[in-house]
Amino acid sequence: KEMEQVWDMLERLHLNVVNPSLKFIRKSLKFSRKYHVSVYDASYAVLALEKNCILFTADNKFIKQTTLPFVKSIDLYQL
Repeated sequence: KEMEQVWDMLERLHLNVVNPSLKFIRKSLKFSRKYHVSVYDASYAVLALEKNCILFTADNKFIKQTTLPFVKSIDLYQL
């Protein structure tokens, strides 16, 4: 029952679900190999690159491994 409630809440958000393109997956794989991070983590960085925005994360290991100027600690985020 709890899962049904969660699903109902998600449906009410009318989220636009986008399947990643093969090109995006390839970029994520390349990033993953270059910086020795998971493809999952790499995909967020690649998306930030494509959207020209800052990636805020609490993953300090990821920040240290990538040393990229657009990857910043969530501790620096200000409303």
